[in-house]
Amino acid sequence: MRPIIAVTARFEAKLEGLCIQHNYYEALTTCGSLPIMLPLTDDADEIARLLDGVDGVLLPGGLDIDAHCYGEEPRPATESPYLPLDRHQMALVPQVLARDLPMLGICRGMQAINVAMGGTLWQDLCSQRAHTHDHRVEKDTDRPAHTVDVVSGTPLAELLNTDEMGVNSIHHQAVRKLGRGLEPMAYSDDGLVEAVWMPKRRFVRAVQWHPEQMWHADQRQRAIIQQFVDACRG
Repeated sequence: MRPIIAVTARFEAKLEGLCIQHNYYEALTTCGSLPIMLPLTDDADEIARLLDGVDGVLLPGGLDIDAHCYGEEPRPATESPYLPLDRHQMALVPQVLARDLPMLGICRGMQAINVAMGGTLWQDLCSQRAHTHDHRVEKDTDRPAHTVDVVSGTPLAELLNTDEMGVNSIHHQAVRKLGRGLEPMAYSDDGLVEAVWMPKRRFVRAVQWHPEQMWHADQRQRAIIQQFVDACRG
């Protein structure tokens, strides 16, 4: 049977609606899973009931996280957050970890895992971090925008058998201080943390780029998603 993977909702401001974007749905189903969208709730009992019925959790890309979640005031360049999603993910991640369910974070999803574990973010790379190139490259997102250096000995290095790879880049925020239990798996060519994992959990991985937009052309990107789906099979 296909594993059921819970995907946290993406808020689409123009539509004033919640969704799973097609790229995620297509990648997850092609790799052999059954994705479902979680309703937004930060109630612990309701989250527990939802997690009883799934085999893994994916946190996708989306809007900036409310800076108050990591103890800061929003900077001018920070997007207006969607607070129900922030509260939902901050309550969800600890329960996923407590159950040791497989979890994959992509872009905002990586940032959400980091913040839920007590980490912080660069709110706006261009205005806060000197010598950083533009990471918000919104054209040709199925192609690499820059390279990342993969850390030797990490699960990503073992999976891909490489120490460098090209990735797309559609973000202006990034991990600043790593959260509890998280270890880096890759760095961008200008020194940002681009992938993390949790050695003390069965399967927690997160990447700052978007493999779901590159997997058609790059089998290494598909391998990242396939490994997650396989972990959800138990």
